[in-house]
Amino acid sequence: RTPELFQALAQVVRQIGIWSFTDSEAASLVEGFSRAKRCDETVFQEAARLVMARLEHIEPRHLVTIMTAFACANIATETLFFAVGDVVVVKIRSHQYSMRLLAELADAFARVRARHTLLLDVVPSYCNKATLRDKRQCSIESLALLFSAYVDARQGAGPE
Repeated sequence: RTPELFQALAQVVRQIGIWSFTDSEAASLVEGFSRAKRCDETVFQEAARLVMARLEHIEPRHLVTIMTAFACANIATETLFFAVGDVVVVKIRSHQYSMRLLAELADAFARVRARHTLLLDVVPSYCNKATLRDKRQCSIESLALLFSAYVDARQGAGPE
């Protein structure tokens, strides 16, 4: 967690460019900066551009990790969140997103107060009786995270 380590890492990322990173590496990078509370503006800006460029092809787990990192770092790039929300709304029917991933995305959207239809309408409607009863599809942890995000969004607040 030393600032020098993250400054050096950010410098390396600037030199080689985040575009040379795989989706997994980019997700791990921003997650690490976010968890350490060392949010380098340039790294996150470049990560947002990377996600926008790869949005149609990035694996759901990596996308969710990146969006959670942005949310935990309190970096609310509205264009990014709404573009991600639009893509997930389209892809939700292909079952690429588990309830856990949807709950994590809903939490990220609620944290930055991104009032997108994904959070407000689509994810809650995805929770039908069959999904909620099947613990393999919808764990208690996922459900709690989803309800928390949904309540925060409806109240116009996010976790502080």
